[in-house]
Amino acid sequence: MPDFLIGLDLGQASDPTALSVVKRSLVVDAGGLPVRDHRDQTVYRFVCPHMKRFTLGTSYPDVVKAVARLVSDPRLQPEPWLAIDATGVGRAVVDLFLNERMPAQIVPITITAGDTVKRERWNRSAHHAYWVPKVELVSAVQAALQSRRLKIVPSVPEAAALKKELMDFRVTVTQAAHESFGALQGAHDDLVLSIAMPLWLAARREIAFRDAARDQFTANAGGEPDQDALAREAERERRALAKADAIAQANSERDWHSVDNEAFWDGRSPSGG
Repeated sequence: MPDFLIGLDLGQASDPTALSVVKRSLVVDAGGLPVRDHRDQTVYRFVCPHMKRFTLGTSYPDVVKAVARLVSDPRLQPEPWLAIDATGVGRAVVDLFLNERMPAQIVPITITAGDTVKRERWNRSAHHAYWVPKVELVSAVQAALQSRRLKIVPSVPEAAALKKELMDFRVTVTQAAHESFGALQGAHDDLVLSIAMPLWLAARREIAFRDAARDQFTANAGGEPDQDALAREAERERRALAKADAIAQANSERDWHSVDNEAFWDGRSPSGG
């Protein structure tokens, strides 16, 4: 059973606010076990079924209300993760979201130009926030696309705009030999960042994969996603694969014992010809 993460890149005077919904599910191996990468982290696949640009100039309170309606959709429950751009004016807007008490796990993400990820509490609250280099966020999108673990549903109206934004990104190497990503002058990057935040967040060990059987988010003491939950998810996937194999085997046996096949072995023409 997949879970959902949502990314919200907050626009300003010349940039629209953008939102992306990402559905996350496990990648399993031939034996039905969750795949892990070279860092021993769980590997996921993603589908983006919904992407939206708000009309330029939409007020932040209106954005809050629209997102609150979205996360209340029963299809996204229980409690999707909501990554919000907290850079600049986003800090005050994040507090608007927290005060709304919507049914979502809100995670503020401040986009930086550095090369180090930082995780701290948000305004002394129980909510944790991240400070993430832009290069890491964009790299998360590129890695998912290049490994074919990210699919944008073709019917999404903003799919073409997202592709253009990705093509407009360039890598700049600073004097200190640090890489940084940025859009071409005059180009937008709101869609890229709106999908980059949930993709980056999904790979964090503390952002546990949802166990639908328990209807909650769980993690063990070490911060790894709950192993029982992963095992149950893998078992569901294994059963689905086994069912498909059984159907294929049944079809093969039916064809093998067909009248045409028996006629072939008897030296007769198929179908009585």
